[in-house]
Amino acid sequence: MAHILCVTGAERGLLHASCELARRLVAAGHRVSLLAPAAALPVVRAHGLDGAELGPAMARGAAPPAERGGGARWLRLAARRRAALDELGADDFAAELERSAPDLALIDCELHEAIVATRSAGIRVAQLCPFVSIWRRPGLPPPHVLALPGRGLRGSGTGIRLLWTVLRIRRAVRRVRAYARHAGCDRVSLLRHLALQRGFAWRREADFAQWLMPLTWRSLPALVLHAFELELPHRPRAGVHYVGPMVAGDRPTPVEHRLEEARLRALLPAAPWRDRQPGSGGDGGARWIYAAFGTHFTASPRLLRELIAAVEQRPWWHLVISLGGAEQESALGERDATLPPNVHLFPWVPQPDVLRRVDLAVVHGGSNTAEECVLAGAPMLVYCGGQTDMAGVASRVVFHGLGALGDAQRDRAPRIGERIEALMEDEDALGRIETMRSHCLRYAPERVLERTVEGLLAAADGAEGSQ
Repeated sequence: MAHILCVTGAERGLLHASCELARRLVAAGHRVSLLAPAAALPVVRAHGLDGAELGPAMARGAAPPAERGGGARWLRLAARRRAALDELGADDFAAELERSAPDLALIDCELHEAIVATRSAGIRVAQLCPFVSIWRRPGLPPPHVLALPGRGLRGSGTGIRLLWTVLRIRRAVRRVRAYARHAGCDRVSLLRHLALQRGFAWRREADFAQWLMPLTWRSLPALVLHAFELELPHRPRAGVHYVGPMVAGDRPTPVEHRLEEARLRALLPAAPWRDRQPGSGGDGGARWIYAAFGTHFTASPRLLRELIAAVEQRPWWHLVISLGGAEQESALGERDATLPPNVHLFPWVPQPDVLRRVDLAVVHGGSNTAEECVLAGAPMLVYCGGQTDMAGVASRVVFHGLGALGDAQRDRAPRIGERIEALMEDEDALGRIETMRSHCLRYAPERVLERTVEGLLAAADGAEGSQ
């Protein structure tokens, strides 16, 4: 079997997905080496995997030197670029690649410096994409926009093309401004010089027309860590492979949160209301709602207080809120927030397990959370967090009828309560979620990931044999 290198950043969603991907490839008989930032290594090891540190500069990306000097910086441009690239540690990274000699590298699609260094070392690279489709395709809106194909101006063919054109112009203006602000040492310029320095085909490969910032790569294949059935209708570009959700069924609990986990498991019912037998528990007709707004907690204190007020008015509802590491005071916007007895705050929760026990989830539109909701059969009320591809995820939830979209700016407690009640009683939505769940669950038994990786390895062997 092959030696596969997996390189991931510290963002929790992709980190857990990368660990699950690595675990499946190990189970398939491959040898997997995993590189991650130092802060992520405890999570890697908790998954039962061996991990080594990805250097902080390589994990962060090429950064302009911190210096002053105004226009005089341009006179030192060559020296400043050399210093920035030396700090990146690309030579050490390449030396480690030469020593370990992987057959294939699977790299976080945002770690462009690692991609350039690995590909220029002659190693086959595939990008790991945790987002919904980031590529410009006919009829597909860019993923930072709330738009449904065929609905309204934004969803029309003309509207979608205009959205992409505006995005491309804004990105070009941003690149020019960054180049001027950092006097030729912005990230794109440093990436270009790294590529030229290492013999990477920059002109042929650098693609500024897609959604990902600051660029993506034209010919490198990509593994999208989601089910294609969750996408908006489109034909993927060549080399883009949907390998299904990478959700670990037994995600490890951090040591510091084990007491909270035990308290949570004692609190929650064993199953959602729709699956509980009448009279099987002491909670009668209690309904359980889970609210999570990402690792960086994107919900405003006002929205959270309105959600709590909606639940407080219905004593038969119970609300579990994951703060994503945020402090209660900062999340609620109050120093001494008093919670009603049917609202329960936790700094961290084992999300996949919690979702299997609740009746509905109030979420921010993160792609991993949305897929975990589908796998658990939980309808979603999405209050879009407005970051990365969350608007695109919300569009897909609405398009497929897997939940509803709330208005984070206008919704107050009465409206939030109405939305939750409507979703809880929507049997058709539960049916659609179960159908989507069946689609998502087929990827693992059909070995879609394993067969895709085997195809990439075979293509690499074929390319070497033809030389």
